[in-house]
Order: sequence, then C-alpha cells, then structure tokens
Amino acid sequence: MHCQTPRADNQPTFVKHSQPKHIGRLAAPLKVNWPLLGSLILLTLVFAFTHGQHPLYSSNQNTYFLHGLADAGMGALHNDWLAQTADPFPLFSALVRYSYQYCGAWFFYALYSALLALYCFTMLFIAHFQFKISWRSQSFYLLALMWVLFHSASYSYLTGHGLAMAVDLNPTVGLAGQYVLGPVLQPSVFGIFLLVSIAFYVRQARVYALLCLAVAVAMHSSYLLSAVSLALVYCFDFYTTKGGRSAAAYAALASLLFAPGLIYAVLNFGPSSAVTFSEAQQILLEQRIPHHADPRHWFGWDDVAKLILILSATAVLRRTRLFAVLALPLGIGALLTLVQVVTASTSLALLFPWRVSAFLTPLALLILLSRLVLFAKSKASALKRLRAPRLTIAIAVLFLLLIAHNAVITAKRFERARKDPAAALYSFVKRHMQATDVYLIPPGLEDFRLQSGAAIVVDYKSHPYRDKELIDWWERLRRVRGFYDNEDPSEAAILLRTIAREYSATHYVVPSDASMTLPGYEVLFNDGHYTLLQRARKSEE
Repeated sequence: MHCQTPRADNQPTFVKHSQPKHIGRLAAPLKVNWPLLGSLILLTLVFAFTHGQHPLYSSNQNTYFLHGLADAGMGALHNDWLAQTADPFPLFSALVRYSYQYCGAWFFYALYSALLALYCFTMLFIAHFQFKISWRSQSFYLLALMWVLFHSASYSYLTGHGLAMAVDLNPTVGLAGQYVLGPVLQPSVFGIFLLVSIAFYVRQARVYALLCLAVAVAMHSSYLLSAVSLALVYCFDFYTTKGGRSAAAYAALASLLFAPGLIYAVLNFGPSSAVTFSEAQQILLEQRIPHHADPRHWFGWDDVAKLILILSATAVLRRTRLFAVLALPLGIGALLTLVQVVTASTSLALLFPWRVSAFLTPLALLILLSRLVLFAKSKASALKRLRAPRLTIAIAVLFLLLIAHNAVITAKRFERARKDPAAALYSFVKRHMQATDVYLIPPGLEDFRLQSGAAIVVDYKSHPYRDKELIDWWERLRRVRGFYDNEDPSEAAILLRTIAREYSATHYVVPSDASMTLPGYEVLFNDGHYTLLQRARKSEE
C-alpha cells in the first residue's frame, strides 16, 4: 500500500512531482498541469496586451536606442555627435543593436511584451506564495483582474482623461515619476528583475535572486542602490539561517556581480575635473531633470499617497520574510533622501535614492490587493451568495471589456503617430538624406533623429552623461535655442552660419509659419507644417 505524499503549501500547483521511488533521489520527475499552465500564460499575455505600448522610436527610446541603432547601421546615425559620446547603457545598446540587425524592429515590441508577461507572472507568483492564494481559485483570478486593471491603458486613460483628479492616481509609478514599467521598451524596464529576484528569494533560491539583481544593475546602473538594499536583506537572511561564513561568501558574490557596472560607470563617467563635474551636475539638476532629481520640484500629494501605500503594505507584512524586503530599501531610501534635502547635495540628488520606490510601489499595491481579495473572500456576504459560475463569468466579461477597450486605445495611439504633423518631414528626410548630412531642428522635435535616421545638431530630449559632453550638449542647445528664438533675420543668419560652421549643419528645419528662409539656403520640402531648407551648394559659410 502506497501513501500519497501531500503537496507542500508552497509548491506551485501547475507543476506536480510524481512519487519518488527512493529517498536518495535528487529530483523527482515533473508532471505539468498543462491546462492550468496554459491559462496562466494566457493571463500574462492578456496583461501584456492591456498594458499596451506606444509606437516604436518615441518617448525615452529617442535617448536609449540611439547608440544601439547607430551601431546597427540605421540611416546616418553613426554620424550623429551624440552617438559618438560615451554610452551609459552598453548592454542595452548591444541588445538593441543585435535585435535590430538580426530580428528587425518588430522584435522590440515582442521583447517588451515578453518582459511584461514575466512581470505579471512574477507578481502573481509572489501573491500566490506569500498569501497562499491558489492558482485555481476565483480569488486568484479576481486578484489578477484588479492587477491587470491598474496596469492597463484603460486605467491610465480614465485617470488622465475621464477623471479630473488633484493627485496622480497611478499606483504603479514611484516617487518623482520613477517607474519600472513605462510606455516603451527602455533600460528601466529591466527593473522587473528586482521583482523576479524577490520571487526567487521567497522561494529561498538566494543565488538566483542575486543573479537577477545583477541583471537589473547591468542594464540600468541607477538600480544599484535598490539592488544593494535587497542584497543586504538576503545576506542577513543567510546569516540567520546559514551562519556568518555563508553570509560573507554571499556578500562577496554580490560584490563581484555588482562590480562591473560600478567600475564601468566610474571609468567612463567619473569627474574629468572638480569644476567641470560640478557644472555638469548643475545642468542636469536644474535644467534637464529637476522633475526626477530635485525634491523641491517633484514632491507633491501624489508622492504622499504612494508613501502611505508603501508604509501600509510594510505594516501588513510584519512578522513575515517579506517585511525586510520592503522595510530596508524604504528605510535606506528615506534616510538618503532626508540627507539630500538637508544638505542640498547635488551628487546625492543625481543618485536618486527615492528610486527604490519604483519597485516598492507596485509591490505594495500587490500586497494590499491580495489582502483585500482575502478579506472579501472571508467577509463579503455578496461573494458568498454569488454562485461560482456567475462570478467566473463576471470576471471573464470584465477581462474581455478591458481587452476591447485597450485595443481601441492602442489603435488610437498608432493612428496619432501616423497623423503626426512631422511624419511627412521624417519620411522625406529618410528617403533623401545623404550620409554626411547634419540637420538643425527645433529642440522640441525629439522624434526626428530616430524616425528619420538622420544626424542632428542637438535636441532637448537626449543628452550625454559624461561631464564634458554634457556641457557641450548644453552649449549646443543654448545656441540652437538662440537661433530659433531670434526674430531678427540678420542676427538669425549670423547664428545659423556659426552653427553650420561649428557643428557641420547642412540643413535646417523650421515650422512653416516661421518665415525663416535665410540667404544661401534653398527650400527642399514644405508641407504646411514644417519647412526643410538646404545650404545651397555655391553659398559661402
């Protein structure tokens, strides 16, 4: 007579172990519950679809894709001065380069969809493991529905258009507008691996947890503080369970994994001189990213709401292994933020200690939603009276409505991109540019570079990170703004000649209503939105 081995509470139900034939066996054969696994995969794909993506080569991709696409040979980007500056995200640029070369642009959408699916599965796994919410239960799918809703384009639409709110109600975005998931594929998305690391940690797979932290840091160095905070949690856990020697070895492994990214940053973006470095930092803090780096600029009631969200989730997790996962990063981030506010340290501001909230905020949301679902299951009489089939149908219908609404929103996004007033200009330049052409454009025309594949003088969106190069960017931007803001044709002509000489500009773009056709230039394109002019061949600089 054989006794059935009971399944451990923390064993995922979509994978079953067959009965081992003898105790000394290292691993029992796996039997996969394919229907359940298929439903979970479908759920993560629904999440990826309803989250949505913006059209390619927009938003932050204008900055983060440049080096990779230039190396891949897209258009004339290799001639762009910014593509020749130090690359702050070399691994991400390599990913962009080889994806574009061997797979094509479609792969960027597919890759981000896969990362979104991984994020959804990871977070729901944490809820299943921490709160014992069965994968098969209606409570799990109710949680999944709420999780999909808060991340969906529909929710963003309602809070951004349908509801007039005084605070930002997006509970998946951290303080200072810092986030893990954004509208497009970019390095910050690999902050997902911070959360994957936490999932491995709760399963006590500490080495895998550490490797995931290393992935996040390698792809985006500003996750170093978050990764170090979590590694400290893991090290302390190692110390309490395995002893000091094991904890020391684990800490040494963490240092070894984090060191390459830190060394690369120091060697490539360290101070060239104290004065130059200070000037570059001030440009970043005061001119380019005060909305991310200066608490006096970004702190508001929405940040208070998110802090309350994180603190509430931390309180819920007291006396659990996950408590330290929230409490220690929160404490370190809060302490360093307080130091920055008191000292007004520019260097500390640009380390973004509040960025720990980028992964803490969605994790806190997951925890509170999980507790809400469990509370509803045990207390809500309406749910008790509602028959299971009806609840299942209601959840399914809501999923379908979300999918349909997000399909409409996504279609509208791509339609707006096609109707962009500058789209015809991008297309014309892409067809007619020469390898040596350099375009002077309005600083706010941030999509021009990647949409056309042409080299430009400068724009406001994309900037380098090395101190001397950042100062050069600011000087370029100052001169270009001076040209476009100048209403005197003779002075504008002098500024244009200076820009053409200093930065090898061969063309310039102006809004069609600006009437800035200057001597020595001929009109190549005018569609009523933008006018493109080329330096005449016989003109003297």
